[in-house]
Amino acid sequence: EYLKDTNVGKEMYNLWIEYEEQNTLESHIVKDLDKLDMIIQAEEYEKAKENKGVDLSGFFKGTRGVFKTEVGKSLDAELMKQRQQRLDDK
Repeated sequence: EYLKDTNVGKEMYNLWIEYEEQNTLESHIVKDLDKLDMIIQAEEYEKAKENKGVDLSGFFKGTRGVFKTEVGKSLDAELMKQRQQRLDDK
């Protein structure tokens, strides 16, 4: 609302619509990075000793099959591999 009538506000709005509509490669990349950020944070939280082995599998299950770009799929596969190794080493 604060930027509603400014060029910056209009640009931010247009970018948000582009992201929501998922019609461009850029919007797919940003969406993939958003999902990767979520599961990286979940992985870090699970690994933290002070969280006493909390299980955040739901975050990881919620991202199965959602990555649209090759880089997103590749980074997801690597993170899942590392997570599985960590879980197997427990």
